[in-house]
Amino acid sequence: MCNGCGADVTTIHPVSTRGLAGVEAIWLGQCDCGQTTFAASGKPEAVQAFFDALGSDTELTLGSQSRDGSRHEIS
Repeated sequence: MCNGCGADVTTIHPVSTRGLAGVEAIWLGQCDCGQTTFAASGKPEAVQAFFDALGSDTELTLGSQSRDGSRHEIS
């Protein structure tokens, strides 16, 4: 789900996690509104460090979605 407009993100690509200890998987999605959305899984502290680094020089909207897709929250 897009953290910008809330629409479903249907174009999703896996991203390599090589060298990112504790991060199991990363996906990059491009919404039709133009917003890029990232999703990551792994150890909570490693995932948080990934998003902290990603957002250090850019405007970043963080959100979380339940595994079954029924809940979406924007931070």
